[in-house]
Formats: sequence, C-alpha cells, structure tokens
Amino acid sequence: MGVFMKDVKNFVNFTEYHATANQIPFDLPREDEAAAGWTVQEKINGKSATIKGFEAQFQQDFQNGFGTILNYTYTDTSTDADTFVDGNPYLSDSSKHSFNVSGYYENEDFQARVAYNWRSSYMLRESGSYGNRLHKPYGSLDLSASYFITSQISLNLDVVNLLEDRSKQFGNNVEDTPNSGFTGGFPLYEFEMARRVTLGISFKL
Repeated sequence: MGVFMKDVKNFVNFTEYHATANQIPFDLPREDEAAAGWTVQEKINGKSATIKGFEAQFQQDFQNGFGTILNYTYTDTSTDADTFVDGNPYLSDSSKHSFNVSGYYENEDFQARVAYNWRSSYMLRESGSYGNRLHKPYGSLDLSASYFITSQISLNLDVVNLLEDRSKQFGNNVEDTPNSGFTGGFPLYEFEMARRVTLGISFKL
C-alpha cells in the first residue's frame, strides 16, 4: 500500500469572456450574428491545486499456473471553484476511484491474461467548441495470450475492449447555462468504442 500527495503550484488553463463583434477582427458569416458577438477563450496560468490519495495492490500466485493481480487507487483533487470556467473545483482527467482486476495462466508453452480496468467519472476540459464534459464511469475488458511454438517463435493474440464498452460524456457546468450543451446533465457525446484484435507472430534470435 502507499499514500501520495502533490502540491500543484500552477498549470495551463483557459479563461472565457464575451466580446462584441466590433472588438474581434473577423467577419461573421451572417449579419444577424453581430448582435450576439463572440465568446473568447484565452490560455492562462491556472491557480494552485492539491492531489492526494492512496493505492493498494495485491498479487497471488496459486502455484498451478494460475494467479491474480488486484489494485485500487483513490484520488482526491481540489482547487478554487473559479479555476475552471465550468465552476467545478477539481482537476481534469482525475477519477476518484479506479481499479484493475487481472487473472492469468502460464506454463512453458502458453500464457494468457484477462484484465478489467475501470475508473469512475472524470472531467474532460478543452478550449473551443468541445468545452468541458463529464465522462461517465468507464471500464474495459482486455485479453492477451501467447503460444510458444518453439523457444524462438511465438503466436500472439491481443484483444482490447473485448465487450465493446461505450464512452458517454455529459455537460457539467455548475451554473445553469441555457442554450449550451455544457449545461449540467446535457448529453453531449456517446462513442461506440471498437473492439481491437491483433494477431501476430514473434521471432527472437
């Protein structure tokens, strides 16, 4: 087991403000858009933040070729509420809970591993039209196997996202923002994540 704590002094962020059509030297596609003006986003240095948590890992070999590896991580992040334009006081790409469960089998001729990786919801933040999104909890089941034809040649199989789990993202602004996809709970994107299968042969001298 282990514990960790990080003190982030600053990081790159962006700020957002409104500007009139006369303040921005670009022609608008339609004249009736001039009254609405522009939403401007600029890169800035972010404020300080803290990251703390703990992690635990367990590995067991059952002495018959089978074994398992388990790990869990808890992460808590915090920063000022006005650090991000969406008003959420926690850092991007950080899940509070994540875990991995792996099972494996191996002998002189064959080895295989099945692993399930899962993480709780986390924020995605980008400048421009993609804005901020809350990525819903996501997990994927992966498989890898190798058969040793000889001591130098092996047949390898890798399958990523075996169950074809989907990625779902929602708006997550703290304050209500009418006519915006980033309003809290608004469904923004759902991706059908493909199953990727790789089959190959390896040779070593």
